[in-house]
Amino acid sequence: MSEHYKLFWQGEEIGSYEIVASDMGYFDGNWTSNDNPTAKKFQRLVDTFDIKKVFNKPQLGTTAMLRSDKGEIFVSVLGIIEGLLTLKAVSNQGAIDWLEKTMKPQDKRRSLLVRAFHKVFRKRA
Repeated sequence: MSEHYKLFWQGEEIGSYEIVASDMGYFDGNWTSNDNPTAKKFQRLVDTFDIKKVFNKPQLGTTAMLRSDKGEIFVSVLGIIEGLLTLKAVSNQGAIDWLEKTMKPQDKRRSLLVRAFHKVFRKRA
């Protein structure tokens, strides 16, 4: 029996999520985007994830929240594999705090990359 949730990222609802398989706190599921700008940004970000690297070093990923009438589940987003969005439940408050502290904000990560790109090309000019 599958479980259905609303998926939230950066405090905004980005669609629905249906868990099709779960094992020891890991979920594989179908994410249906609601196509708002935040959902599109989430999709672009997650498409860049190397799931093996994020699995080994979760701070390379991002976090999200699953919500239903039964409650909330804080999750680490590992990536998309074979069309399924893979998540890991994080239930320990210490682990949640650590992830939020060590995870680089996605906007800053992109701006650092853009600044590095400009720095390299300015030197050549």
